[in-house]
Amino acid sequence: MTKLNFNILAAVLIGSASLLIACDNIADDDRLNELPKQEIKRNVLIQEFTGQRCPNCPEGAAMVSDIIADNPEGSVVAVSLHPSGTNFTRPLGGLNLTSATATAYYNYYRPTGFPAAVIDGDTPATNIATWSAKVYNELSTNSPVDIEIDARFSTEDRKLSVGYSLMMLETLNAPATINLWVVESGIIGPQYTNGPQNPTYSHNHVLRGSLTGDWGVSLGNSFSFADNLQGSYEMELPAEWVADNCHIVAFLQNPDSKFVYQVVEAHINNVE
Repeated sequence: MTKLNFNILAAVLIGSASLLIACDNIADDDRLNELPKQEIKRNVLIQEFTGQRCPNCPEGAAMVSDIIADNPEGSVVAVSLHPSGTNFTRPLGGLNLTSATATAYYNYYRPTGFPAAVIDGDTPATNIATWSAKVYNELSTNSPVDIEIDARFSTEDRKLSVGYSLMMLETLNAPATINLWVVESGIIGPQYTNGPQNPTYSHNHVLRGSLTGDWGVSLGNSFSFADNLQGSYEMELPAEWVADNCHIVAFLQNPDSKFVYQVVEAHINNVE
């Protein structure tokens, strides 16, 4: 072995020994354990503008139902918005499904016709044939936040309490609001169709009201990875709302662009 090769070999052996000694001196508590980035697929929110006096709206509702059925459970959340102030949404047969929050959203989006779907806060789409593809595109992306909610209802005083917990899965340098909505399904009442009027139509996913105002409650303008945000809100359910048929829809939204970062839906748990 030449002197040059011997020196190289000696240097390698000394360096390796130094690394071994250095590694042995690092305490377990001092080791850097990098948290893996958690990826959660985005759930999709469909806000459907509809009305009892809209003959084409049952077709929109059927499309929404098909989209929900064709995708994993819980991945598509639908809300039917019955705004006041339009000919399509005037109460029919003594049943009034309009709400202040639905009206606020209608006045903001101003869809050109009924039915219309706003998917994850995008512009309204009146062509129901395009809804499925829009939902599919949103489902293929990840969400920056995980949302959990707990909803409890007291039958004694009809008080509804909703708690939420948000876990940021990545840094978000944008504003966000939390929205907690009460929706009710299985409301039986009249509905215009393209045939005879249906007196026993089942109105589903109907927005009844909001616990957080029309446009939600601000949580801030920037968020860091692993931030955990929690809160709770209460309201008294009106007597005509059937609690067993109600759900809570919770979504995190950009108040400027109206983009929906994530949405979840949960049953209301009865508390005697």
